[in-house]
Amino acid sequence: MRLINNRFVPGTILLLGSVLMVSGAALAQNWKPTRNVEIIIPTATGGSADRAGRFVQRLLQEKGLVESSTVVNRPGGSGTVAMHYLMQQTKSPNHILIHTEPLVSNLITTRSNLGHADFTPLALLTTEYMVFSVNANSPIKSGKDLVDMLRKDPASVTMSGGSAVGNNSHMAMGLVGQAAKFDPRKLKIVTFNSGGEATTALLGGHIDLIVTTVIPVMPHIQSGRLRAIAVSAPKRLPGAAAGIPTWREQGIDVVYESWRVAMQPKGLSPEQLAYWDRVFQQLIASEEWKKDLEANYLQNAYLDRAGTQRYLDEQSKRLGSVLRSLGLAK
Repeated sequence: MRLINNRFVPGTILLLGSVLMVSGAALAQNWKPTRNVEIIIPTATGGSADRAGRFVQRLLQEKGLVESSTVVNRPGGSGTVAMHYLMQQTKSPNHILIHTEPLVSNLITTRSNLGHADFTPLALLTTEYMVFSVNANSPIKSGKDLVDMLRKDPASVTMSGGSAVGNNSHMAMGLVGQAAKFDPRKLKIVTFNSGGEATTALLGGHIDLIVTTVIPVMPHIQSGRLRAIAVSAPKRLPGAAAGIPTWREQGIDVVYESWRVAMQPKGLSPEQLAYWDRVFQQLIASEEWKKDLEANYLQNAYLDRAGTQRYLDEQSKRLGSVLRSLGLAK
């Protein structure tokens, strides 16, 4: 490579870029999985994480991006069972874990000795916002009503977000506590086996509030049985969810996105990494993927391996602050 007046010749730079692009394509073409690919889900069947993992698996199969693939559910320990299962698949390019915030938060709360740095990031797939809902008969009519009650007594409202303390629902409420100046450590949290059970409890008047992603509660909001009082988005969501006010509209500066990432074990070769980069880029560019985003109020958040690594590092810092405010981390 030559220098002219201490600068690279432009043609040389273009040639180098072309060589790198061709090399990356060649790497991807030099390897492909010869065994079944497992899509690992950290929850039981039926939840939003399971639906997302099965959608990824179905598209990979239908579009011929892999020859053979299956979904493997490894629930337990707020995702720790699935993380340990992936950890056991040393250097295997045939295992992909679809995970959410516990990938980062479990290490912070010492629930697990594993964190995102123990794996290879493949891609940030989607993000989605959290909806705060009450029973239609509740005296809580707005996010402001809820905050006023919690400022007076944080334990005056019984809330749930599903199956674990410290999950995305709990952290979203923790951010509201930070912004609204009440002590989120004193919140009255009730856990259930699933978000579906929590929704049933709210419909029955057994709890006062649930914090969930959009899809589980929309049918009940549209039927009038639940009232959505706030969403953790920077602006109102489209479609049927457009009637839900944001926290910012109500004077509480909170934006929180729940995310899904694809992870693999450490130790993959450059050829294997290049292959999966190409496959996921094709999957996320598909019309089916775009339609699913729109239908399920998901945000297109795709980042490649390097971008996903930076994103998870940033999330580790942010979620660490929230979890400390909830008294769940030091």
